Amino acid sequence: MSLHHLTTTTPLSTSSPHQKTQFQKLDKKHLSVYTSRRTTGWPSSIRSSSTNSNGDETIAGEEQSASSKRVDRRDVLLGLGGLYGAAGLAGQALASPVTIPDRNACGIATSPVLPGPIYCCPPEKVRTAPIVQWQSSNKGPLRVRKPAQEMNKDEVARFKAAVQAMKDLDPEDPWHFDQQAKIHCAYCNGAYKQVGFDVPLQVHFSWLFLPWHRWYLYFFERILGKLIQDESFALPFWNYDRPEGMYMPSIYVDPSSSLYNSKRNPKHLESLLDFNYSYDADGLTGTEKEVIQANLVELRTMYDSGIPTPELFMGDPVSAGEETAEDNSSGSLERFHNTVHMWVGRHKNDATEPYVDMGDFSTAAKDMLFYAHHSNVDRLWEIYRTRRGKKLEFKSNDWLNAEFIFFDENRQVVKVNVNDSLSTLDLGYTYKDSVPTPWLEPARPKRPAAKPRSGSFSMVPVTEFGTEPRALVDAPVRVLVSRPKTSRSQDEKEDENEVLVVDGIEVVEEGAVRFDVFLTTPFGNFAGPDYGLPAGSFVKLPHKHKAGSKQRKAKLKLGITKLLEDLKADNAQKLVVTFVPRTGSVNIGGVHVELFKTDN
Repeated sequence: MSLHHLTTTTPLSTSSPHQKTQFQKLDKKHLSVYTSRRTTGWPSSIRSSSTNSNGDETIAGEEQSASSKRVDRRDVLLGLGGLYGAAGLAGQALASPVTIPDRNACGIATSPVLPGPIYCCPPEKVRTAPIVQWQSSNKGPLRVRKPAQEMNKDEVARFKAAVQAMKDLDPEDPWHFDQQAKIHCAYCNGAYKQVGFDVPLQVHFSWLFLPWHRWYLYFFERILGKLIQDESFALPFWNYDRPEGMYMPSIYVDPSSSLYNSKRNPKHLESLLDFNYSYDADGLTGTEKEVIQANLVELRTMYDSGIPTPELFMGDPVSAGEETAEDNSSGSLERFHNTVHMWVGRHKNDATEPYVDMGDFSTAAKDMLFYAHHSNVDRLWEIYRTRRGKKLEFKSNDWLNAEFIFFDENRQVVKVNVNDSLSTLDLGYTYKDSVPTPWLEPARPKRPAAKPRSGSFSMVPVTEFGTEPRALVDAPVRVLVSRPKTSRSQDEKEDENEVLVVDGIEVVEEGAVRFDVFLTTPFGNFAGPDYGLPAGSFVKLPHKHKAGSKQRKAKLKLGITKLLEDLKADNAQKLVVTFVPRTGSVNIGGVHVELFKTDN
């Protein structure tokens, strides 16, 4: 589901097979409640919750459990006469946001890495404590996050002391380092389900990715500050978006430090971070100069395509009751962030502990480098928001009112939403503003010169993709793709972003996957020996599905308007798309070019 087709007032067709499937996902236990209610979400006045004698979470002043009160657009249809009553719903809000999980229904998480069952649910005091609504407070000094390599000795010492204090707590204390790491596991590895639906609550692969991780770092930072009684304490960020920061910060590689983690790739402790890294590549993908240039280009490319079309940068929508997702697309910043996880974590061929810690969602937050990495991801989002003039990425209440719960620095279980995360000043922190961003210079970094990708310089025939899926395993797949419109004016480009859409990506194995996409122009029905210029990549960390659950497919969306200008291909009626496998195996369902409405 693409946001450029989504509004909260669009009527739903009554004959859609997809809708029928979604209706079938309704929890039968609550069907009678759903059909009798007309509300579309929680009242805004709700402030706290508790647990009743049956173990259900209830909102103060309400008798019914949270799961019995959850209603979404499918519920509205049922309440108004079932599927065939939908025709009269034009103009009404037909969706609802993802809500907080039922803490008492937390179950076993899954991972392709760790043997046996994984329990990463919160301790009892978190499961039974009342839930209070988070309130913004500007008390205390503004916390300034700075690059890790620019911290002075005193700041580093206090940082290490705070982390050590967190690690020295009682293991069952919700503030304990391992308990904090389990929060990421629970929200990312299937331990929680969406209330009222037999659907995992997953904060990756969608527009929830960036705001959820912002909240996660916010509370982690506040707890560390509390442990050392320092209200000005701020997490550092790994400043890998400038050349001198494209190495693992030295404060994290001291084996005697509380910031150290032994389960990183030992080859990368002093190596240049390569954004084109994949497990099947040994060493850098070019000279250091070439890698740095390619890194800067990749960062700029994310912004060139994502500024006018937020879903390309942020990820696709997800509403209550929807799994992330059949034909769902992660945002470009999340895919980029996956590469850094992959680069830090142990190699997939490590005989003892492949992938862990940073290499797998279930263990990633056990490495303090995770928080430095995500601080920079959060900063890159804040730069993105600033360049857009703080304009809302999405106006949908499904995004703004999506809710999560955390254990805060005051030892309370607090409920937060996406809307409250959009101002870092309301959250009491900012980023050092004098940090260079060479990839944002007015003169865009030039893409690396295209190099021949095969030993032959002969022309090769190339055809349309066809109707059957293509396996991408050991050899590149090259296809012809038609464009919906050529020779577009500047006004047309500003009104609609040209996007390459790769459909039905099915991951064959549960391990890590990466494939790269290149674009060039054909010579009639022939392609040259060169793949052209990089359009983007599909990067996925190891992820395991629940037993019996349906294998989910994904979608990759790459903005190519600027790329076509670089290729001088504005007039080309067709393009050659080349898929290059880097690690893992996938099946690709199809590929096409589409015009997405921008929000300029």
